[in-house]
Amino acid sequence: YVSVNAYDQKTRKIEGRALLADAQHIQALLKTLGTDVRGMSFTLSEEARDGLISGKLVRIPGGTYELFLGEFPKAACDALEKLAGVGDIFAMGFASKGDLYGNAIIIIPEGSPLSNRDVIETFLRQAGVALQRKLAEEALKKSEERYRILVETMTEGLGVQDENGLWTYVNDRLCEMFGRFHGEIIGRPVTEFLDEANQSILKEQ
Repeated sequence: YVSVNAYDQKTRKIEGRALLADAQHIQALLKTLGTDVRGMSFTLSEEARDGLISGKLVRIPGGTYELFLGEFPKAACDALEKLAGVGDIFAMGFASKGDLYGNAIIIIPEGSPLSNRDVIETFLRQAGVALQRKLAEEALKKSEERYRILVETMTEGLGVQDENGLWTYVNDRLCEMFGRFHGEIIGRPVTEFLDEANQSILKEQ
């Protein structure tokens, strides 16, 4: 089994997003636990979080009971391990610069060793960096959108000029004040839209 989970830094909860295994094993897991672990969330302790951002695959010694942070009865977890032939369980976080974005859990069949540890760790580290970049891009887009909405809905006229004194941006309110469309203002000299008094003020700045 491979489980992929997301981490919410505000609530400190891990949430199941995907479970990779053959359909028969997934159905057996859901039947044994009596619920779908995908979509469930578990509060992560600081100790567990520190282990996930270590950049190494960490073995979970307590089996599925510890994996589910005690949310399921141990008897159900023991039955699941017997049914699925669970061996060692490993976890590693998708982390970058000390921030945790999620984790991957790898459940090895009983009696089988973990192969290609270095390859898996390298892949998960790269995934952490990619997630950090994606989330940063999404945050920037949201910030830019909030700023755009603020500027476009403000009651004051707002415009931006370049080093040559030409309009490069005007909001809707400034267009209303000038009685012009955006296309009639952008690229034109700022002074063209000012009266003599305001032109004098502009020259003094």
